[in-house]
Amino acid sequence: MKKTIYKKLMEVQSSLKANKNKFNKFGGFSYRNAEDILEAVTPLLKQNGLVLVCSDSIDNGILTATYTLTDVDSGEAVTNSAVAIIGEHKGMSAEQNTGCASSYARKYALNGLFAIDDSSSDPDSMETTHEKPKKDTLLETKKRLASVISEAWIKNAKDVKELVAFMGVDTTSEDSIKEFLSLENVTETVKSAFARMHEQTF
Repeated sequence: MKKTIYKKLMEVQSSLKANKNKFNKFGGFSYRNAEDILEAVTPLLKQNGLVLVCSDSIDNGILTATYTLTDVDSGEAVTNSAVAIIGEHKGMSAEQNTGCASSYARKYALNGLFAIDDSSSDPDSMETTHEKPKKDTLLETKKRLASVISEAWIKNAKDVKELVAFMGVDTTSEDSIKEFLSLENVTETVKSAFARMHEQTF
């Protein structure tokens, strides 16, 4: 008896191990992205005769990423989608903002399709040490932001204050700072924003 696509998907889900191999030193957390999931799942798809295709669509500033999983033998298909708002991060181009939204939506579409738990209770997210995680206070988060700005070689206090405002980071909000720190290539984003800020002063 041939396996249905749902039986094959169940076997992929039970075998898949997508570790959080990346570490954001400024945000202080481990994470995985869509590419990490795809790298881990591709051999399992091949083994089960499944093909995965992704498409993005944009409507009114909302990006939808849709993955379609197809059984090459029966033609049966399963789809899953996730959405992300295309933000307007200062210091980033429209293409970069769209790319960030696409990466986010694709990751969570894959999470849903392959039943990957990305919550804080996910064993993949736990540190290898048995120490209790320290409480992430607003002050500690501000220090991480200051470290990023310092790595971009921006030292003048007046420049730092103006740059933070220019980038739209609310320094009274831990969530706002963390959202900014979670951006890929965040140091380069700071450098780019600083250059743009000075261009506007002339």
